[in-house]
Amino acid sequence: MRIAGIDLSGKDKKASGFCILDISENGSRKAMFSTPRTDEEILMQCQLSKPGIIAIDAPLSKAKNGYLRFCDEELMSLGVDVLPQSLSGMASLVERGISLNSKIPNADLEIIEISVRATKKVLGLEEKGMALQKQLSGMLSGSLSDRMYSQDELDSAVAALAAVFYSSGKTRILGDPEGAIILPEV
Repeated sequence: MRIAGIDLSGKDKKASGFCILDISENGSRKAMFSTPRTDEEILMQCQLSKPGIIAIDAPLSKAKNGYLRFCDEELMSLGVDVLPQSLSGMASLVERGISLNSKIPNADLEIIEISVRATKKVLGLEEKGMALQKQLSGMLSGSLSDRMYSQDELDSAVAALAAVFYSSGKTRILGDPEGAIILPEV
């Protein structure tokens, strides 16, 4: 099975994290990373890697009130910080997430919205840096021990892990028809 995790940046001037996670029949997980900037580069990565599930850490729908969706409010009730969509940086991330989602050919794959912050909280992962990299390396068959990875790459691996939980039915769906966020259950 092949899964992709994307830590999407709000603008293509900043790199996004992209993780392809290959899961073997024995359950071992090997991660491969890239840091694409443009939507075209992200789409190319999706086409080349052919994942069955893509987990994106970005809103894939707009809040009707322009501020927060119900799924965002549910995340907040779990103690996860959520930025309102009305902030300029979030507004560009929302637009990019929706646009990218509409461009990914999804005939043979599922695209899910996840929250890296919430996934880290549920899985008991560190927020960033070497501590997070060490934890992820243990979860990904040691495939993060060759160099220091960027925060975007590490967060894309967290997104891919959320998709692993989703693929095995070990998730909770927050939200309503306006928007849904997939959260691992342990």
